[in-house]
This record gives sequence, structure tokens and C-alpha cells, in this order.
Amino acid sequence: MSAVLYRIDRHDTIVETGGVWDAFARANGGVPSAVGRPLWHFIAGKDVRATWALLLRRVREGRIPVVFVYRCDGPGVRRLMQMELLADRIGSVQFRSTAVSITETDTIVGRWETGSARDTVLVCGWCGRVHAGDWVQPEQAIELLGLHESRQPRLSHGICESCAAELKSAVSA
Repeated sequence: MSAVLYRIDRHDTIVETGGVWDAFARANGGVPSAVGRPLWHFIAGKDVRATWALLLRRVREGRIPVVFVYRCDGPGVRRLMQMELLADRIGSVQFRSTAVSITETDTIVGRWETGSARDTVLVCGWCGRVHAGDWVQPEQAIELLGLHESRQPRLSHGICESCAAELKSAVSA
């Protein structure tokens, strides 16, 4: 998979997309043309937004790339991705995501975004683990929470303690 590219201006509006953005967005139920829309429209969860704000502030202040790995699952696929953020002198930030690994899966996890159950589960916006007492892999959460094809939860995004510490370390470096 080629890189998914996009750039935001100093006001956090998406001003450009490139690479395989459109194909990736269509394949994952996303927005093929996000140009002109605020980045914040695509980021859910208070903790996730706060972490992104910290990352953007750090990359803009130091104009030093921030690089981290995150999980980006979709229907039938588990992806481990690497994100690189790079700011220019006027405050624009380039985002470059490339696949580290892609694995096919048949779990129901990729369909949770459209879940209809009353249940809501908290998912780490970086590693994809689910809060089920402890932060566990989605497949383990299915078992622990009694989820199945007809009982798919809605997602709420947060950040687990491990990823928060890792990202703070990346920002401090």
C-alpha cells in the first residue's frame, strides 16, 4: 500500500490530500474528498483530540518530525500504520501514513463503527485495544464483553495509558 497523504493549514483545515487517500477512504467508509473540512471533524473523543492537539503543537513549535505507529483496522483487515507529521515555517502540517503490516481478519471488530447495540465500548485511538476492565485486544474484548454479530457496540475513542506515555515520549524527544 502506498502512503496516505494529507496536509492541514495553520487553522487545522485539510487543504490537500494525496497518495492513496481517495482509495483508502472509500475502502474504509471514509470521506474521499476531505479538502476544506476541519481536521477535528474526523477525530472523535476528548482524550484523542487533546493528544492530537499536543502532537500538532509540538511538531509546529519545533518543526521536527513526529513519528509514531498506530493501528488502523477496517472491515476484514488489521493494519499497523506509521504516521509522520512534519510542519513547515507557516504552520502547515503534512501527514504521511504508510502501512507497516496488513493482516486479513474475519472478526466483527471492523464493523463496530456502525454498531447498533446500546452498548458503547472505549477503544484506544492508537493501538486499537478495547477497555474491558483492562485494555485488551479486540478479539479478547468480544469474548469478555459477550459481543457477537447481532450485538455490535458503538465505539467511543480514547487513549490507553501505554499509548499516552509512548506519545508523550515521542513529543518530548
